[in-house]
Amino acid sequence: MPKQITGEELYRLNKTGQSYASIAGQYGLTRGKVAGIIDRHKKTLSQTDIPLGRKTEFVRSGNEAVAESVGRIKTLDQLIEACAIDLTSWKIDRYTVNKWEVGRKASTKDLTYEDGIINGSVFDNGGINVEPLYQVKAWLSKINPEPIKPVLKPINISVKSISTKQKHDRSLSAALIVPDTQFGFSRDIYSGKLTPFHDRFAINSVLKIAEKYNPETIVFLGDIVDWSGWSDKFIRLPEFYFTSQPALIEASWVMAQFRALTAGRVVVLEGNHDLRPEKMLINHLVDAYGLKAADQLDCTPVMSIDNLLGLSRMGIEYIRGYPDGETWINNNTKCIHGEKVRGQPGQTAVAVVRDANETVIFGHIHKYELASKTIRDRNGARSITAYSPGCLCHIDGRVPGSNKSNNWQQGAAIVWYSSDESQIQHIDIKNGDAFYNGTIFKGIDYTDQLCKDTGWSF
Repeated sequence: MPKQITGEELYRLNKTGQSYASIAGQYGLTRGKVAGIIDRHKKTLSQTDIPLGRKTEFVRSGNEAVAESVGRIKTLDQLIEACAIDLTSWKIDRYTVNKWEVGRKASTKDLTYEDGIINGSVFDNGGINVEPLYQVKAWLSKINPEPIKPVLKPINISVKSISTKQKHDRSLSAALIVPDTQFGFSRDIYSGKLTPFHDRFAINSVLKIAEKYNPETIVFLGDIVDWSGWSDKFIRLPEFYFTSQPALIEASWVMAQFRALTAGRVVVLEGNHDLRPEKMLINHLVDAYGLKAADQLDCTPVMSIDNLLGLSRMGIEYIRGYPDGETWINNNTKCIHGEKVRGQPGQTAVAVVRDANETVIFGHIHKYELASKTIRDRNGARSITAYSPGCLCHIDGRVPGSNKSNNWQQGAAIVWYSSDESQIQHIDIKNGDAFYNGTIFKGIDYTDQLCKDTGWSF
């Protein structure tokens, strides 16, 4: 072996592919000594080429990894090459490059190594070398992610089919709500033809619902008869003369149809129209007010709605005392005819519920409206509702006092109830057909049967 051998020579031999053992054999050194000399030489190399830098690492965590270099690697491509990143397996999600400068003393080195001992000298040139350093950092993820243990597996639960067949155990009772019918006619003064104010198709569709559901209670919300010829409020046109009798006959016949469809309670509330005959007697024939037949002094007055329609004789209750008359479906739900009227849609129900302490079902306005509020007291919170189902008269302007621009809607309702709770289900009626619980109940014209049963020509 030469007397003096530099680490640079051994380093170059190693760079050509010779192993530490091969080099040691040529120079009579041990393998460990060759490795030490080469290692120390690497630490003294000037950074003239692009090296890995002060820190170069590739850290993987599951399906993600971070590659970073701090030194003279300047670009992402150089970082990928230095870290031997396989771009067929990894994709670059994002990366950053930062640059700064560092200074160190300028010096000249003349160093040799012999038997592991460094010889030579380092000369200080008296200046400062300024060198740029870079940080290149990249965040990567697997193109085809590998399973992370524990591996998630699809859930497969065996479920037995649950029967969806409806059980009709009728744990709740049903109350059918029939709003303003306004039975009445206008008569053509030339032909004598009667044009009804009440809608026979709509009424028949509600009768079909009553037949299907057999309600325990039926409540008529009032204004059974229009009594258009018995009002001083409007001009009594000749077309209204001699129409009271057919109106009473048809109203009584229809109410008998409803009465036959329940073994329970049927109630009629007095409405403002039902008071018209009474007011007419008071204003123009007071001696007839409250007049009773001599042999029926314990019965209702001759000119009362109850007597004229034959309600008591059919087993139907008539609740007098408008506007205060009311009937209760259960402990927390009552029905009235109503007297409040607001012009804007929905505002009448708002006005009713504002003053209520229980659910109130009302007529009078011929509109479908609903409003609710929650009452909180010492017993907790409870919700109440004000509800109007609409009407069963025509809404095309033929009813006296109305016109085609009236915002009226036809409808009815079924209230499902227990002793304390109730659920209102609206029955929407369009063109004489009732829509309820997913079924269309098509109304028909019952005029032929009416004529046959009553012997009256309608």
